[in-house]
Amino acid sequence: MDFRLDNPPHHSNASGVMLASAPILVALCAALVCLLARGSVRRQQRLSIAGGVVLLLVSSATLLAVVQSGPLHTAVGDWRAPTGIDMRIDSLSAIVIFVASLIGLAALLWASQDSKTCWQPKNYHALHHFLMFGVVGALCTADLFNLYVWFEVMLIASFALLTSHTDPDRRRSAVFYVVPSLLGSVCFLLGVALVYGNTGALSFEAIGSASGGGPSWQVAGALLCVAFLAKAGAFPLFLWLPRAYAAAPAAIGCVFAALLTKVGVYALYRSHGWFFASGQDSSVLLAIALFTMVAGVLGAAAQTEIRYILSFHIVSQVGYMLLALALGTAQALAAGVFYLAHHIIVKGNLFLVAGAIRKVAGSTTLTALGGLVRSHPYLALGFAVPALSLAGVPPLSGFWAKLLLLKAALDAEFYFAAGVALVVGLLTSYSMLKIWVAAFWGPVPKAFSGTHRRFAWSLAAPIALLALVTVSIGVWPNALLSLSTGAVEDLAPSLSNLGAAP
Repeated sequence: MDFRLDNPPHHSNASGVMLASAPILVALCAALVCLLARGSVRRQQRLSIAGGVVLLLVSSATLLAVVQSGPLHTAVGDWRAPTGIDMRIDSLSAIVIFVASLIGLAALLWASQDSKTCWQPKNYHALHHFLMFGVVGALCTADLFNLYVWFEVMLIASFALLTSHTDPDRRRSAVFYVVPSLLGSVCFLLGVALVYGNTGALSFEAIGSASGGGPSWQVAGALLCVAFLAKAGAFPLFLWLPRAYAAAPAAIGCVFAALLTKVGVYALYRSHGWFFASGQDSSVLLAIALFTMVAGVLGAAAQTEIRYILSFHIVSQVGYMLLALALGTAQALAAGVFYLAHHIIVKGNLFLVAGAIRKVAGSTTLTALGGLVRSHPYLALGFAVPALSLAGVPPLSGFWAKLLLLKAALDAEFYFAAGVALVVGLLTSYSMLKIWVAAFWGPVPKAFSGTHRRFAWSLAAPIALLALVTVSIGVWPNALLSLSTGAVEDLAPSLSNLGAAP
């Protein structure tokens, strides 16, 4: 495999008026159609899955168009910046939109086949598509204020999904999610106001080219970073995440774990170079990244409930992505984009596996589990693939993601950071091994008086689909690496202050 990033592919400018807004329109139309079909659960499920398939097809076409012709751009209503709403999809946006639509479809397939879920199905499908509407909108926008609006759409839809459950404990857990999110929104809005006061514009292009200086500009950057770090679940703003995500049902937890924190990471990749030059500011981000990695993996090691273990590992893996941004080189950023795409797929799949374990054994507490490798060998395989990938075992996608990032850290002479990343990787392997030994390999606990339930093949389909994608990326990593390198080239103008331009 060739790790050299000296000559990233060149993309020519191109206008894609329809494709630049198509993913947003598809997600919105799917949400509205599901609302209109609330009278029939079966019809709503079919329409919802159809909407998920169309979104995946459109995102695939968008990714192909960006690769062939360069970033897609449109101004809504033909109103140009700074008064209009700009939509722009470049390589980074297209990659994340594609994997987000894949995860969204997998969650829909699971939810539609899971007839015994406790949340109200009449609300779920419409809220799912409204959430995807917010996610895709955040990835497509080229305007800072509209990014704030899309974040609020995500917040409203995700809070509605969490509180749609009748379990009081799960509703209380939603408070741990919404309160920090609202505080992050306040910081975001204040940062937007300060940016506008300094530049007179809010488009990404105008902000990226602004000279930017003085205390108010630095305060704006700090406020935006706090907002995005809170959304990403970074240290020390991650305490809300494990309880909120672990309480969500499998289909909801899959989307939350895979996408919501990654939108925060995406926003940091977009905005960090606007405000912070290399040196002390990057050192602060490096410290946050390392503390995030260590705090997350230690939190996971201390847990005995599978969903809590996986939730803490979201925090830990976000640290790897922040490490790539803190390193600031083109090689590191390409590794970070690769890591982001890989983790969306793997983490979403692991939350579906956790839902499957709860379905067949009635619990996700390790002390109450055992013997699943004998009663459900295919489920054991479904866990092994994403778990080994998360731990970085070759030849799966996580191995290449960590290898690329470690190589970037060593090449940049960040030896301590590389050492921390290696130790965190070993502790991640320990957590996955702990789940394997207790839930799958170990004996059935004596307190377990029943028998393991049968697991429907229809529920195994989304797990198998995501596992296949993980294996495919591991076997053919150059395709995603090439896309990630192209994403760094598209990010180069906003990252020029960091010296990361290819």
